[in-house]
Amino acid sequence: MRIRRRDAAVNTTHQANFMKNATTSAIGLILLATMLFVAGCETKPIVKKATQIPVAKDSTLPLPKITDLWVGQNLVVVLPAKAGADVVWRAQTPLPDFLSLASETTQTSLGGEAGAPDQQVFNFSAKSAGDASLSFLLVRRSALDSPPLEIRTTRLIVTPR
Repeated sequence: MRIRRRDAAVNTTHQANFMKNATTSAIGLILLATMLFVAGCETKPIVKKATQIPVAKDSTLPLPKITDLWVGQNLVVVLPAKAGADVVWRAQTPLPDFLSLASETTQTSLGGEAGAPDQQVFNFSAKSAGDASLSFLLVRRSALDSPPLEIRTTRLIVTPR
C-alpha cells in the first residue's frame, strides 16, 4: 500500500496533536497530584487551647479549687445568670497582674423572657506565670457597691510552657 504525501502529513499532524494532548494531560495530572499532596501536608494553624470552667445554669456548686493554665492559654468561666434579674456576676478587681480579661458577655436563652436562665461568660488570657486566687461576685445591678450575694473562687496556677 502506498502512502501519499497528503496522508503522511495528516498522520504526522494527528501524531503531533496526540503527543501534545498526552503531554498536556500528563502535566495536568502531575500538577493535580502535586496540589493534592501539598493540600494533604498543609499544616494547621496553632490554636491556643482554652480551659473552660463550665457551671450548670442552675448550679450552686463552687468553682474548682485549683485551675492550672499555661502562659498564653485562655481561661473561660461560665456562670449562671438570669435575664431581667437585678443580679450580675463581676470578676474581682483588681485582677491578678498575670491575667487579663479579654471579654465578658452574656449569652441569652432563646425567647428572652424575664427570669429565663442565661449564662455570663468571662474570657481571660494568662499573660505570664503566677499563682493567685480569682473570685467572682454576684451583686445587685442596682447596688454594685453593696456586699455580694455570693462569691465563687478558684486558685489559678499559671506556669510557663
